[in-house]
Amino acid sequence: MICIRLECDDGDGIFKRREKGFDLNFFPLGKKIAHLHDSFPNPYEEFGDKFNPNYYCAYKSFGQLLAWIHIEELRELISREVSVYIIEVEEGLIGKYQICYKKKNIIWKKNINNLI
Repeated sequence: MICIRLECDDGDGIFKRREKGFDLNFFPLGKKIAHLHDSFPNPYEEFGDKFNPNYYCAYKSFGQLLAWIHIEELRELISREVSVYIIEVEEGLIGKYQICYKKKNIIWKKNINNLI
C-alpha cells in the first residue's frame, strides 16, 4: 500500500513532535494544522488495541493531505525542515482517517519535496 507522510528531520511525524514539546501554535499554519489534527480521531481512537507506539501514521493519499493542507502551506512546512515522503509498505492498518504502519514494513520511501 502507498501512503504519504510528513516527517521532521529527526524522523518524527509533525504530531509526534508536538507531543515532545514542539509548539505548532507558534505560527499561523501550525495553529491550523494542530486544530485540524485535534478534530479527527487519533490512532488509538480509530484502531483501538490494534495500534501501538511502534506504528507510524501517514495520509492515505496525496489528495487527502491536500484536503488538509494547501500546497502553499505544504511549501511553508518544507521550509521549516519538514519533508514529504511517498512510502510503500507491505502491511499496516488502514482507517478512515489514516494509514498506520511499522517501520520494518517499509518497502521503499522517497522524499518528494522537490515535486511540491
